[in-house]
Amino acid sequence: MKKSLKEILAPMSKAEKMKYIWHYYRFHMLGALLLIIIVAVSVNSINNKKDTLMNVMIVGELINTEKVSEIKQSLNEELLSKAEQDSAEISVQEITYSLNDMNPQMQAGLQKMAAELSAGYVDILLVEKSFFDDMNKDGQLLDLQDLYGNQPLPIGEEHKYFAEDNGVITGINVTAIKQFEEVIFDENIVMCVPANTKNEEFITRYLQYVFKK
Repeated sequence: MKKSLKEILAPMSKAEKMKYIWHYYRFHMLGALLLIIIVAVSVNSINNKKDTLMNVMIVGELINTEKVSEIKQSLNEELLSKAEQDSAEISVQEITYSLNDMNPQMQAGLQKMAAELSAGYVDILLVEKSFFDDMNKDGQLLDLQDLYGNQPLPIGEEHKYFAEDNGVITGINVTAIKQFEEVIFDENIVMCVPANTKNEEFITRYLQYVFKK
């Protein structure tokens, strides 16, 4: 009859018991420890995950990725209060591509853009003008003047783009936005706001901030 673990350990010294248990059960113990670590890390990650108050997406060929990180930091520090920063953040992400060299990574980036746009996860979009033109119809973009507030947008008419159906301001050329001077090296990029955004309050806060700099 097979002995129980208690019976096997009974005649052993404390050191012998530890050696026996480690020899026969070390893989079980390591597995359990690994599971505990994974659960702890997952719980900590969930607890520390911040809500996204606004998502800025920059899509283009000539983007200074280092400066994008600086913009994200400055937006979070200057647009959000200390209390907001504890539980939420502003996301700034860049998607680079080249029409002359569309590799799998670039294709994945554009697919991500399309998916996030469809889901309403993009609040501020900076994109090449031909793509902007495709979106600038059928009410796909919001009126930037309405989002900005009662005062006129402080930019020249030559930097504004208008909706074909109702004439509202739906786009602003990136050259009119000082914040992106050292970030985007393509004068054919337009900033716009998709109509399915869920964060108009913070978009207004952003527009008022960026055009006062």
